[in-house]
Amino acid sequence: MADNMKMRAQLKGDYVEVKVLMSHPMETGRRKDDFNNVLPAHFVQLL
Repeated sequence: MADNMKMRAQLKGDYVEVKVLMSHPMETGRRKDDFNNVLPAHFVQLL
């Protein structure tokens, strides 16, 4: 999965700001497949 992530960290005073851009499968829970079945929701919950 390392190829699907871009990270940037920047020191800002007393803290470090980390920005992460990542590619992942995501479903909202509203899209339907070819047979009109609702695809279950899938979100990133843990990094």
